[in-house]
Amino acid sequence: MSQNICPNCGGKLEEGKSFCPACGKLLKADSAPAKQGNLRDVVIIMGALVIIFVAYLIFSQKPEQTKPPMPTSSEEMAANKDFKHPPISGMAGGAYPEYDKVIASLPTGYDSLVQLGNHFMDNQVFPLAIECYQRAIKLDSLNPDVITDLGASYYAMGDVDKAVAQFQKAIAINPNHAIALFNLGISYRGQNDFDKAKYYWGKYLEVAPNSPLSDTVKKYISDMDLK
Repeated sequence: MSQNICPNCGGKLEEGKSFCPACGKLLKADSAPAKQGNLRDVVIIMGALVIIFVAYLIFSQKPEQTKPPMPTSSEEMAANKDFKHPPISGMAGGAYPEYDKVIASLPTGYDSLVQLGNHFMDNQVFPLAIECYQRAIKLDSLNPDVITDLGASYYAMGDVDKAVAQFQKAIAINPNHAIALFNLGISYRGQNDFDKAKYYWGKYLEVAPNSPLSDTVKKYISDMDLK
């Protein structure tokens, strides 16, 4: 018997009804015709649920976060955007990004550091000159020329006390170091300590009486005598 005919009265069943409209007899659940679309919708929903469940399992497992390897060379450090140079006199780490790359790629040899320090000093980039000279002095602490240049860089940065300390180190190594003596006179005059300024300039004139700066030093001393 067709599923569209009432088994009780033979009347035609209406689609989706659970009873016969002719005789009113209740029909069994499986007597009513099922829509093809209902089954298809169930399959689609079940498939979607399976996909959602699988996706949840995948994304709920967070991958382990691994730290990037530390740079192993100065070139790699310079290329690392997160690199911050160690604190140096007059310049905080990260204050000048372009300096960070320079600091990261500084040479390690003594002569190269001194030459680069001289270059920075000549171009008045004193913080980088200080860094180069400091690194060079760690390799050779007995070169009064480099120590004097470090002191001059400190003086240019306005740190007179550090400058004086370096000039004193230089003349402790070489008491006749003319430039260190001259710079000590300049430094002490800047601190209004005229007695010490005249003392070291007097030493300078003893060491380098025919220097191109000798006439200038004599004038400095004469001007202080007038005060």
